[in-house]
Amino acid sequence: MDVTETAVLAQLWIRQWTELQKRLGVARETAPQDERSIEEELDDDDPNDDIADGALEILDELVQKDPESAWTLITAIVNHPESSSVLGAVGAGPLEQLMVGYARQFIDRVEQTAARDDKFRKALSSVWGWSAIPTDILHRIGRAVGRPDDR
Repeated sequence: MDVTETAVLAQLWIRQWTELQKRLGVARETAPQDERSIEEELDDDDPNDDIADGALEILDELVQKDPESAWTLITAIVNHPESSSVLGAVGAGPLEQLMVGYARQFIDRVEQTAARDDKFRKALSSVWGWSAIPTDILHRIGRAVGRPDDR
């Protein structure tokens, strides 16, 4: 994946996540009144969904099959100018999954990036991982985001 593809995917991921949240909000507000489920609301045939949904699916697949490329895309999303509203989702989603699967491979980079990048640190603060991430790594993540109880 080259720099241009990464930038495009980062922007699509942000747009898709933002749109999904808007649609979930609408679905929750309207479902009881018109008896449509959230799933039905989200399954409407919107031709723009295919491209945007693809960005979420691509990142999920990268986390599983190509963690280095996933790291590149996650940091591109975090550093995108429009990312402020999705930082928690990036942290609780793909970044957490990356740490669940590859914590030891990425923890040094995670700590280094968190030390110099406020937006990344904010995304990282949404990584919980409870029993799925090794305890020593969770403590390192906690220190990287400034949680005083993580020693």
